[in-house]
Amino acid sequence: MNSGICFDMRLSSQWAESPSTLYGFTLEMREYAESLGCHSVWLSEHHMFDDGYLPQSLAMAAVTD
Repeated sequence: MNSGICFDMRLSSQWAESPSTLYGFTLEMREYAESLGCHSVWLSEHHMFDDGYLPQSLAMAAVTD
């Protein structure tokens, strides 16, 4: 059975974290999920909204160590 993980990349203004903290945590979690056998990652993306969604999911997905 294949499994996947989904990241809702929304960063609401009510949270104190910076986008770089959220993105760094997401990359760490993606790497950890892969080490556990996760086969896919889904990232949400929105444009021109004030809710802080990730604007470039393909760029985020392409980041590797």
